[in-house]
Amino acid sequence: MVKIVPFEDKHVDQFNFVGQKFLDTDIALLLHYYAAHGPAFTILNEKEIIGIVGIVILWPGVGEGWTFLNPSLKRYAKSIHRASKEKLQEIMDAFNLHRVQITVLDGFEAGIRWAKRLGFEEEGIMKAYGPNGEDFIRFARVRKCQA
Repeated sequence: MVKIVPFEDKHVDQFNFVGQKFLDTDIALLLHYYAAHGPAFTILNEKEIIGIVGIVILWPGVGEGWTFLNPSLKRYAKSIHRASKEKLQEIMDAFNLHRVQITVLDGFEAGIRWAKRLGFEEEGIMKAYGPNGEDFIRFARVRKCQA
């Protein structure tokens, strides 16, 4: 069983960043930056932190979703999906977001499937967007603005 709790700085030191590297950026610094610019949450089980997720608020009504997950997520995929979908809706409501966007590495089929299951729609390929020139796919979850 997993639970989602509000992110705390101490979670960075407790998280296993297995196989995650973004250029030569210190992932911990990047994570602290993201968490300081919007809501952030920690996914954990009884033994470990499975992931840290959140949304950077870009400007009123628009956010950029981000995730750092470790391989343990596979054991909890269904419960993480349900909790993530609920939390995403909570955040969109609480921050009055009409758009949340994410990027997924082109060809990363599990990530693409998950984005679609969370209600994101593909908007297009972002050519050479990655640090090594990789293509990414932009996805967005949009709701109509109340006029």
